[in-house]
Amino acid sequence: MVAPSDCSVKSNIFSGKKVSKPLMEKKRRARINRCLDQLKTLLESYYTNNIRKRKLEKADILELTVKHLRNLQKNQHGPSVNAKFAEYHAGYRSCLTGVNQYLLMAENPSGSTRLTQYIK
Repeated sequence: MVAPSDCSVKSNIFSGKKVSKPLMEKKRRARINRCLDQLKTLLESYYTNNIRKRKLEKADILELTVKHLRNLQKNQHGPSVNAKFAEYHAGYRSCLTGVNQYLLMAENPSGSTRLTQYIK
């Protein structure tokens, strides 16, 4: 996201007017601070109970952001792994039921019970 004031600074550079380095640095820092303030606001609204009622430093804001993004990433990948395991487990149970039915049709039902207990 680029603020309109940032675009005017960049257009001055391209139009041949030189912008002093201290002014560019000041604007860059202001942009960073605005983004950090926005992150802080978002984090405070999301972690209302977990964030202490003290002034968050820039490093704290960045650490909380990284932690939050990692949690989001873990939650996105987590259900797919659980779904695959559930699918595998259902297939295993289906196979076990089929083997059990086959063995029940055989002449020795005690072998079916022992095999079922062994597999479980």
